[in-house]
Amino acid sequence: MDKKQTKTNQKKEEKQSPDDLTKKLELEKIQLEIVALKQQVDEFKNKYLRAIADYQNLEKRVGEERFELMKMANKNLLIKILPFIDNLEKAELFVKDEGLKISKDHFIQILKEAGLVEMEQLILFQEKKKIKL
Repeated sequence: MDKKQTKTNQKKEEKQSPDDLTKKLELEKIQLEIVALKQQVDEFKNKYLRAIADYQNLEKRVGEERFELMKMANKNLLIKILPFIDNLEKAELFVKDEGLKISKDHFIQILKEAGLVEMEQLILFQEKKKIKL
């Protein structure tokens, strides 16, 4: 039975007109173009996804760098403000003014809200030993 089907298919192929062959060739050409276009779509999709991932990584890195820059700028500003706070505390000892105390306390409160923490000052004294000869 298989031989009969094969002979029948061969006869059909022999009977095909040139128009049928042209259509068949055009169909194969179109199918090849479809396959090539699908590959191109996949390639563009991969490039697009990589570009999106790169952009998201860039946004994340820029955000982190911006945060670190602000943190460093705040640190430098606070370091410059510390001597001013010391001077306010010294002035408060000599000038008994309620406005000065309120201003100093308010200023210190703002700095605490910004993350500044007061530390105790440690002073180490070395005893001088006299050596007798």
